Amino acid sequence: MLKGSGIILQNEKGEFLLHLRDDKTPILTNQWCLIGGGIEKGEDIKKTLKREVKEEANLDIEELKFFKKFPFNNKDIFIFSTKVNNSENKLKIGEGKKLKFFNEKDLISLIESLNYSNPYLKTIKEFIDLNKRS
Repeated sequence: MLKGSGIILQNEKGEFLLHLRDDKTPILTNQWCLIGGGIEKGEDIKKTLKREVKEEANLDIEELKFFKKFPFNNKDIFIFSTKVNNSENKLKIGEGKKLKFFNEKDLISLIESLNYSNPYLKTIKEFIDLNKRS
């Protein structure tokens, strides 16, 4: 099975980065999503995520922690999490319509208000719920 990736990225304030995809993407078009993408030949998942975060948000990430795997669109999607410091100064959109950091309350409100559901948003909500319990 093919593999894909996504990253739950938090800044120093504990806010979560979402990426508003544009109409150039064939999947989850015009939807809020995690940064991520397909794994290119010769890459492992961590290398893919570092490349995607740099391409889509101009951020450098180091430590990646595995969160979960789920099937979506004929791929196994691997979700990792990380934190980034001084992100506001470096953030620059490279793909899509918009990048935005959401605090936990605003992120949950956004997810609950959307007229669509995607597994990436469901996963970030699970991540928040799990961290509240621990």
